[in-house]
Order: sequence, then C-alpha cells, then structure tokens
Amino acid sequence: MQSREALNAGTSGSPEGAQPPLRYAFPSARGPTSHNRSSALIKDMDALKQRMATAKAGTGEVAAVLSSVTFQPRAAAFTSLIQATSKAKATEKALELFQCMQDIFGIPPNTFSSSALISALAKSGQWELAEFYFHDLVARSSNDPRSRPNTVTFSALLNAYEKGGQFEKALKVFQQQLDAKVDPDLITFGSLVSACERAGQLETAIAMLDVMHNFGLSGTQQMYNAVIAAAPDWNSALEVFLGMQCAMVEPTVQTLNSTLTQAAGSGSMQPILDVLLAAGQCHASLTASTLAAVRRATTALGGDRQLAHVLSSLPSGLFK
Repeated sequence: MQSREALNAGTSGSPEGAQPPLRYAFPSARGPTSHNRSSALIKDMDALKQRMATAKAGTGEVAAVLSSVTFQPRAAAFTSLIQATSKAKATEKALELFQCMQDIFGIPPNTFSSSALISALAKSGQWELAEFYFHDLVARSSNDPRSRPNTVTFSALLNAYEKGGQFEKALKVFQQQLDAKVDPDLITFGSLVSACERAGQLETAIAMLDVMHNFGLSGTQQMYNAVIAAAPDWNSALEVFLGMQCAMVEPTVQTLNSTLTQAAGSGSMQPILDVLLAAGQCHASLTASTLAAVRRATTALGGDRQLAHVLSSLPSGLFK
C-alpha cells in the first residue's frame, strides 16, 4: 500500500501521460483542515459510508476519513462510495474518492469504479472530465481486461455527451461501442436519441430508433413522443408512430395528439382519419386544440363530411 499521505500524486495510468482537464489538489489528511471527528477509527463498510456521507470535499476530510479505516477496502467498496456521492450530486467528492483509491490504497481503477465516476461526471454536466476518464479506462484495458468499458461505461459517457450537446462525439463513441461488440441498452439509445434531438438531427434520431429496434429493444413512451412532436414532416412522424406500434409500446394521449397534429399538416385527409381511428381504438382523450387543428385542416381539404363520419363512429368523450 502506498503512503496514506501521498494525496497529490495525480491520477495514474492516464493515456500517454495526459492529465484531466481539471486537477484537484487535496489538502493533507493530517493538516489543520481535517476535523477531529475524522480521527476515530472506522472498522467496517457501513461506518465508512456513514462518515463519508458527511465528509466535505476539498477540505481534506475525504482523505482523513479513508485514513481512519482499520480494514482494507476493495475496489467494489470504492465503486459503492462513488455511486453514493453521485446520487448526492457530490461530484468533487467522487473525484477525490477515485484518486484516493489509487494514491492511498494502491487500488487501480477497473470497469466498475471508472463507470461510476463517469456517470457522476455526466450527471453534473462535466463531459470533458467524463471523456478523460473514459479514455483512461480504455488505455488501461490494453494491459488489463478487467478495465474494458462495458455497456454501463458507454451509456454513462453518451449521457455526458448528450447533456453537453456533443452530438458528433456521441455518434463516434456509439460506433466505437458497436466496433467493440458491447451491446447497447435502453439508456444508451435514450442518450443518443436525445443528443440527436438537441442537435436538430431528427432524421438521425429516427434512424437510432430503428437501430434500437434491431437490437430487440423498445423505447419508452416519452422517447417516441419527443421524436414524433419534433419530426420534420408527417412521413417521419408516421414512421416513428408505426415503429412504436411494432415495438408493442402503447401510445399515450401525448403520442396521439402529436401524431394527429402532424397528420393535420400532411396535406391529405387519409392520415388524419387513420390517426383518429387509432385514437378511438386506444380510448384516448385528445385535446380540444388538437380537434380545432384537425377541423381547420379538413375544411381546407374539403373533407368535413369524411371527418364528421369518422367522428360519429368514435367513442363519446374522445376530445376534452
């Protein structure tokens, strides 16, 4: 084990000697900023979690608490601690834990601890740091198969890119994931589709939904709804709506309202009638504003009689 006061040595194993975009200098665990309560010995993991929950980042308390343990924490223990700080949105503390794990206890990062840190950084919008620690993990994997990025790792980085508006980086790392034969999950595609929407790349978002279906995955209702509402035209909205049905995902009121609004702008009566019939089969409640848009569109198309006929066959109370 390395010296318990080796706190400013930096992150080991960085690719080609690279340094993180931001560096954290941690006060000595034995310095004047360490609180007296940190000197009490910690004998088990539960006690360590409790003490770490109240330790303040940037003061030396994190290192002081770790210096007080009487047992040897394993890598899994640090993964758990980093995940807990992530839930508490204490990103700086997560970074300190990750560095102390290496500098104090000599435990190298593995897939799980790195994934937990990247996830914490993603939640706080620090995509540059998330990217650095991802590449750090990839560099380690050439010598240690335990450090290969997995589905969680890629999903965490994609989430960081999505929050940071890094559309092109998201697509590139997704391709890297596929090349590495690491299966994506729903979180992966959720981040990808959202990144495409933010960048105004709606056709790419729709294509990602198709890729998701090819992996045997079904999206959430919110995922489909967002793409339908933002679709550039009726045909694109219809493609998503049909894909949602093929994936056996039940449309919501928002789904049908958005699809019907898109149909009203299609310049044709049939899409409007088809979506209305689908809404009737789902016993959904559509908004009065959607009905008003439908009536305007059908009047312009000379389809008032067709609309009246379809509406008469639908359940009462369809529009509210």
